[in-house]
Amino acid sequence: MQPIVGRWLSAQGFQVTPEFQTSQGIADLVACQWRRARVRLRQDEVGAFRFRSRLSAALWCDIGDEQEAASSVSGLLARYGPTFGMTQVARELEWMVARGILAKEGRAVYRDAPWFPLHRRLIAVELKLSRTLDAIRQAVRYREFADYAYVALPLEVAIDAKRRAHAEFESTGLGLIGVSLDGVRVFLKPHFGAGVLDPLAQLLAVERFWQCLPRGS
Repeated sequence: MQPIVGRWLSAQGFQVTPEFQTSQGIADLVACQWRRARVRLRQDEVGAFRFRSRLSAALWCDIGDEQEAASSVSGLLARYGPTFGMTQVARELEWMVARGILAKEGRAVYRDAPWFPLHRRLIAVELKLSRTLDAIRQAVRYREFADYAYVALPLEVAIDAKRRAHAEFESTGLGLIGVSLDGVRVFLKPHFGAGVLDPLAQLLAVERFWQCLPRGS
């Protein structure tokens, strides 16, 4: 089923990665749909820049995205210093300022990145031959980082799952697709905005896709 679902996502303009390692286990498929104009802008402005550590990515998620919402350096040091060390936090902030993705105004910093966020949608898919409820439980975990999540089942199993587990899909916001040799059939659309639980986890996932994106794409 994986190649069929992968082709279905690719045809919609997604970059697809199978067997995507996450803190919640290995997702069968994760797919990223880019904002192409922002991709080109990031490539033009900061080239091959990448967040060099989990700390730099965590700081980025915590910093305001405009001058009026700037974050105080002292506040960031107070929050992250006890875990990572004051010196290391200060170095990461200065490194991002030097790379041109943060701007510094006095003792405050804010994001200086009109290319952010890069992605339009991040989707995770859990594939199962049966055991619909197990698939739902696993797919829900991927909402930690994914905007949408689907359960993909063989076509006849999906038809039955729509009837038997409709309430579970509705309450979790998951989508349901059926897969056959003829392609993919969407039985239930996922609910956007059911909630990405961890913006840092999403940023790190998108950055993994970014590292695999050919320059000039």
